[in-house]
Order: sequence, then C-alpha cells, then structure tokens
Amino acid sequence: MEQRDEILAQARALATEMTAEEQAALCSGQNFWHTKPLPRLGVPDATLADGPHGLRLEAGRHDRPGLHDSVPATCYPTASLTACSFDPALLRRIGRALAEECIQEGAAMLLGPGVNIKRSPLCGRGFEYFSEDPLLAGECAAGMIEGLQENGVSACLKHFAANNQEAWRLVNDAVVDERALYEIYLRAFEVAVHKAHPDAVMSSYNLINGSYAGESRQLLTRVLRRQWGFDGLVVSDWGAVNQRVKALAAGMDLEMPGPDSHSDAAILRAVQRGLLDEDLLREAAARVSAFALAHQHDRHEPYDAPAHHALAGEAAAESAVLLKNEGMLPLRPGQKVALLGGFAKTPHYQGGGSSQVHPTYLSSLLGSFISKGADFVYTEVFAPDELAPHKRRLAAALESVKAADVAVVCLGLPDSVESEGFDRADLRLPESQLALMEALKGCGKPVTVVLYCGGPVELPFAEEVDAILWMGLAGQNSGAATWHLLYGQRSPSGKLAETWPLRLEDAPFAHTSPAFGGRESQYRESVYVGYRWYDAAGLPVRYPFGHGLSYTHFGYASLTHSMNKRRLRPGEALRVRFVIKNEGSCAGKEAAQVYIQPPEGPAYRPVKQLAAFGKYYIEPGREALASLTIDPRAFMVYDPAAGGWKTLGGRYRILVGSSSRDIRLEAELEVEGEPVSRALDKREAAPGYYAVTPGADGAPKAWPRAEFEAVLGRAVSAGPEEAAAQPGEGSDAGAADAAAEKAAGKAAARQKLKFDRNTPAGELRRSWLGRRTLSVAAAVMRRHLHAPSPETARRMLEGNLHQMPLRALALMSGGRLSLTRVDGLVLLLNHQPGGLRQLVSGKARPKKISLHDAGHGEAG
Repeated sequence: MEQRDEILAQARALATEMTAEEQAALCSGQNFWHTKPLPRLGVPDATLADGPHGLRLEAGRHDRPGLHDSVPATCYPTASLTACSFDPALLRRIGRALAEECIQEGAAMLLGPGVNIKRSPLCGRGFEYFSEDPLLAGECAAGMIEGLQENGVSACLKHFAANNQEAWRLVNDAVVDERALYEIYLRAFEVAVHKAHPDAVMSSYNLINGSYAGESRQLLTRVLRRQWGFDGLVVSDWGAVNQRVKALAAGMDLEMPGPDSHSDAAILRAVQRGLLDEDLLREAAARVSAFALAHQHDRHEPYDAPAHHALAGEAAAESAVLLKNEGMLPLRPGQKVALLGGFAKTPHYQGGGSSQVHPTYLSSLLGSFISKGADFVYTEVFAPDELAPHKRRLAAALESVKAADVAVVCLGLPDSVESEGFDRADLRLPESQLALMEALKGCGKPVTVVLYCGGPVELPFAEEVDAILWMGLAGQNSGAATWHLLYGQRSPSGKLAETWPLRLEDAPFAHTSPAFGGRESQYRESVYVGYRWYDAAGLPVRYPFGHGLSYTHFGYASLTHSMNKRRLRPGEALRVRFVIKNEGSCAGKEAAQVYIQPPEGPAYRPVKQLAAFGKYYIEPGREALASLTIDPRAFMVYDPAAGGWKTLGGRYRILVGSSSRDIRLEAELEVEGEPVSRALDKREAAPGYYAVTPGADGAPKAWPRAEFEAVLGRAVSAGPEEAAAQPGEGSDAGAADAAAEKAAGKAAARQKLKFDRNTPAGELRRSWLGRRTLSVAAAVMRRHLHAPSPETARRMLEGNLHQMPLRALALMSGGRLSLTRVDGLVLLLNHQPGGLRQLVSGKARPKKISLHDAGHGEAG
C-alpha cells in the first residue's frame, strides 16, 4: 500500500504539469487493450487483458475485441465452480498463477474477478460469478485479487454493480430497493475492496434505478471512494459509456476501449466552459498515470505451463461437488465401465464470450480412461451440441451397459447455452440427454451421472440414479480431475455456492424476469436471493446452498462463542469455536458453515444468512478445532433513511452446519441494538416481506406492486400480469378508453423521434436503411467472433449486437465509426435534415452543451 501511495503521489505531481488536452486524452484508451502513453512526461502505456479464469489476450493486434486469436493460456475452472471450494486460499493460488501468465505476456491488468451476485441461474454469464451469497462471493474475490496483486499484476473487480443478467445488459434498468442494493448486491464488492484493495474497479453497463451505473456519483464516489476508502482506478466496461462528461464527474477515470476523440474533446470543452471541475479531470488523469507507472517495467518472465495445468486440475477436484452418492462412488479398480455421452470425449470446460481462453493443454475423461488402462467401453450416444435423441445410438448405449458392471454418464449443457451476451431460456438439459436417462431406467446396473455445466439444471432423474457428481465448468484439466474423483484418488470436498431448485418456477425472480418489456428488471424479491428465499418460504429444493458430500463423514460438537457471559455490543465481532471430527475411513476436507438467525423486528430479514465459513483437512479419526470470526455487519441492516448500517438487537441463534439445511450445532446470543429510523418498519405497508410464503401451487407468488413500491420508495411500472388485470378491462367503456389511449399514443409516437443514441441496434430493423446498417455491422462483428459452434455464434451476435445501443457501435469500432456519424445515422433514420451529410462527412454544426447532454461531446 505504501508503494501504491508513493506512485499515486508521483502521478499527481505529473498531472499538474499536464495540459488539459493531455489530461483529457489519458482518460480514454489508446485502442482496445492499451491505455495512452504520455512520452513527454514519461508516462508509458499499459496493457489490459480479459479474465477472469484465464488470460485472454489477442496476439499481435489491439484494435479489435480479439475473440479469435488469443495467446495460449491456462484455462482454470470458472468462478461458479471455484467458489464451491469455500477456500479463498485456493483462489489466491489461482490468482498468483494468473499473474505469472500476465507477466509473460506483458499484461498489467487482468479484468477480473467478477463478483456479481447470482440472482438467477438463467444468467448467461453466471459461470463467471462466484455465488448467490455476498460474503462467500466477496471472500473468494478477495483471495484472487490478493494472489494477482502480490505478484505485481493489477486486478479489476467487476461489474459494479447489479449486473445480474445478459439480456439487454447495456440498457437494462435494475430497479432495486436500497436495502437489497447495500446488503446483497454491493456487499460482495465491499468485502473484496476492504480485504484485498483491488487496483481497479470496473463499472457495469446497466442502469440502477434509472441512472447508468457509470454515471452514478453515489456509487462511484460516495460509496466506493468515501465510504469504502477505495483509492484505485475506475474503468468502464467496454463500450459502456453513455455520457462521458457525466461519467467523469461521477468518478469514472478511464473509458475503454479507445481511441475516442469525441470523449477527449467533450471533456476538454466541459472544463473550458466551467461544466466540469478541472480538479476532477486532473485527479482522473493522475489515477490513469499511476496505474501505468506502476507497470512500466516489462518483465516478460516465462511461467511453468505444466505446473499451471496441474493447478487447474487440482482446483477442479477441490471444487467439484458430489451431489448424491448411494454407495456407488468411488469406483473400484477392475470394474468394467460403460462410459456414455459426448462430454466424456469433448469436455464442456468453459463458457463463451470475452472470458473464453485458448488452453495450453486439454484433458478429457475419455483420455484419462485410456491413459489409465481402465476396463471400459465408450459410446458417444450424443455429441455435446446435439439436441435431438438418436434411437440407434440409444440402443447401442443400452447394449454397452448390459455388458458392464457400472455406467458413468457424462451430461451437460452445450456451448450454445452458456455464454456472455444472452441468457438461458430454462434449466432443462437437452432432449438427447434426457432420452438417454429415460432409457437407462431399470437397466439393472448402478448409474453415476457426471454433470458439466456452469450452474443449476433440472434433474428429473435424480431419484433414479446412484450418484451425481457436478464438475461445473472445470477448466482445461477437467478430465483428469473427474477421473481422480471417480476413482477415489481425491475425496470430493466442494459445497454448492448456489441453490439448485427443483424447477425454475420455484425461483423468486420467476415473476419479474425476464425484464418487463426488455428494458427494466424489478428486483421485487429484495433481500430474498437464493437460499434466503427458499429457506424463508420453506420451499423444498433439489440441493441446498452449501450442500456437498464426501467419501468420509464429519461430526460436529462443542460449540462455544466469545459472548457467553454478556451481550454483543454494536460494532463488535463475535468469535465462534467448535470441533469437527472425521468419523470415516479416509482423509477429507470439510467446509464448515456458520449462519445467524435473527430475531423478529422492525426490518424484514432472511431466516438465516451465512456469517462465516472455514475449510479443514482432517485425517480419519482425528479432530480439528474450528475458530471463526463473525463480522459485526452480520448483525446489521442498512437503514436507508439513516443513510447507514444499524445493529438490530435481540436474541440471535448461531447455527453451525454442513449446509444451509444441515445444521448440526446451535447456540444463542443476545445482541445490543441501535436506534433505527421509523421508515425501516414496513410491516404495515409491505407485510408480504415479513411473512414470506409461496403461492398455492408451491411456486413463488409475485410480491404485489404496492408492497414493492413501499419498500422501494417510489412508483414502478406494472408487470404483464398486473397490466392485464387493470380495472375496466373487458367493459365497453374500458375498451373505448383503451382504444383512444392507443390512438393517442400512436400519434404522439409519430411526433417523437424514433431513434436516438441509446436505441438498441436490433431496432434498426424497423427501416430499410436500418436493416442495411445492421447487416454491415453484423458482418463486421462476425469476423471478430470466435464461437465453438454456429448456434453459439448466432446467439452471441443476437445478444451482443441487436441489444447494443447505437452509441456503443462507435465505441466498439476502434475509431472506424465516429459518434458524429452515428448521430448522422440517427438523423437520417428519423428523416431529419442534414443526416446524410453528417453520416458521410463525419462533420456537423456545433451546438450548445451542458453537463447533462455533453456526453461524448457535441455533434460536431
């Protein structure tokens, strides 16, 4: 920290010697992956590279996204799996290894980790995120950040904040109440910032309660810098900037990608006209310079690729979760195995999009069976991207099972389902795989299912098989890791970082996602995310948060805590101790979890929430003494009216267990409370948040709009079902009123501009010129997309291009398309004069600007 302070002081001194033009120039990128240098003052450029579970840096070119030819690098297991290790120390080791690979390739910053909350298992990018629980997510992120930065590579914590879906991510508005925002969606960032001090934070694409995250001074300055003490660089997500001057005033230092001469000019004009404080610009330029100066010595030291490959396998084995085992596993040497499913040969080991790594090696389960000399027969049955069942292959699979002692079936999601840019439509496995599982019913042989997917899937066959091993997206050494677990060379020790529901309809967001109209997501569930919802509602789940089996068994005993004789005071931490004993016949690791159960009070709260955890290696018959600290924040809620955190007093229960629903030990604790605002009490206005119950069919009932408005503090739009149930519908008078309103709306729409900078590109299909423009843009983007299948490429194109605002086309073009020309296109699409001239020439007449509309500068 001292060295960072010294470099920042040096950069601030240099910034005072810069001209305003130089300061503005430093605040946008040189190209897709570099900051701008300032040779006159000795400020170098610096390279940024994609992460988070492996280095993705395009070889040679830096003027494009680089989804084609990235350098070879180790593909580690994705965050959705490594979080299941419940082991921040393992994430720290992965971070160190990632830093070594960045150093070899000259990358100063890795864009990761991603710490967004897994609000929905449908999120297409969910494999990049750790958990539905903010404490676990924040601790895992802190481990990776520490590993990266202690080896001299900057981490960039992302995506700040409430970026919880891929659909309409560049224009979606996350409508979330303040308590949920602070207690759930910001909390993981806060934990990581306080514990690991990342060098950078990336602001997200989306809006939060009507304002772009990258233009929110509340988020970027008041919360991030003033409340949390962050002193690093704030960088935009690629193409996320809406209004550059407003973003800089909010606290965003660096806009990526570049070059963006419009932004530089807009910043300069805003300073010259007194619309932007020149001290803010100078400080932003100093932060960008400090980052570059900290990495001015290129080391390019080679890393040990085989050792990193081994670490990837170790991390996968440490994190994989044994969901079910009825004596089937581990497999015994000499058993003849029927190995079924295309994932055994062609592993699904990572998701698609900007995090896609070009692996240095790649192991498969089939390859491990061959190299180990196992007695087996392999039947593909289905290719990984094959959706429809094939009768002849099914028959062949059954024949191979008859001749075997056991069946190991490799199932998973195809590449076209899990990717950045689009969300999953459901939690179902493909019909080709479900047909195989149906055919195996009554086969008379033990069946183990190995799952390769980044998140929960529905498992209609779960009760009919003997064992289920979830490997997640286990990285490039997934094959060897799976083999080691199946044959007992390692005992599974992973625990689920995300609840697996019985069905999608049980999830709390089911009535508010996908977003209403595609442009708004109402977080009506408030703090009831993941297990907080399922436990509060008493809903059965397939596998609970924290669940995971082992080849041994652990007993718990002797729970004590540090407040046995007095009340816990506000702001005071609690120490808990208990004993874990390995009661089985093999060594293993146990991830013990401590939850708190709050008393009833003025604020609605979950039934329980994770407060601490620890992982312990224990030999057979031996014991470990677990000693864990519960942070004071666990006993607090955010009080919006008071503008801060408040301890709620009363009698709490301390719960220790092996999962959120496998509680082994309990104790009580009296906590001294603090005064809270009256506005925190919503029992009368929003009773459904205090008595959480599912609907008549067992599925979540949508929280009424009136109750959500009481919690949120303002009015919101009606959901589809609510809009359909409006009074007057069906009557003649109501129909007449609706028709008149519809006609008036159409007339008003004709008078309004149809297109603007924030119009999603997909809406260009409404006009001939728009369709031609979209066709050209699609052709350009296809050249840069690297996808494992045509279907994945199609869905990525649909998600990334068609939902991208027009302004982002310019930002992502690498300078080939200016915002002036985008504005000309908008004028032309709206049949306004001057559009064609501006589109062709790239020049337009100046107009007056304000801080609000300066954005990337005037049209000229």
